[in-house]
Amino acid sequence: MATTLLTHLLLPNLRQQNQAWILNVSSMAAFSPIGFKTVYPASKAFIRHWSLGLREELKGSGVSVCVVYPGPMKTNQDVTQRIENQGFRGNIGLLTPEDVAVIALRQMFQNRGTIVLGFTNKMSRFLMAMLPNWFKIPLISRAVEKEID
Repeated sequence: MATTLLTHLLLPNLRQQNQAWILNVSSMAAFSPIGFKTVYPASKAFIRHWSLGLREELKGSGVSVCVVYPGPMKTNQDVTQRIENQGFRGNIGLLTPEDVAVIALRQMFQNRGTIVLGFTNKMSRFLMAMLPNWFKIPLISRAVEKEID
């Protein structure tokens, strides 16, 4: 809700600029529903679809909308602990928040609408698009359920 409201409030000022950028942060979780973590991927899917739709609406206006899909990041103590508890699997695609920011900003200024960071995350996105829901949702959900336990 905050992303939508802030964009709505700031958009009139952004449209007055010769060039302006909006960079929204989604997640790799936006590419599949996940049991035991249902609200998070749903909210990230909203950011994904809303950003891409807004990008189309603002095409030619001088305002560029981009959406970044970071994978795992050690952002706070709780997240760091969960990533470390996963061992090798938790470190696949791991980037620092600083690296995510640098890469995302660089690609935003190159006018990339969709920014998926790192080879591992790009492969994951490809697989999520290829695998049917009946297969991928239980697979991902079991991993999350184990993490919760």
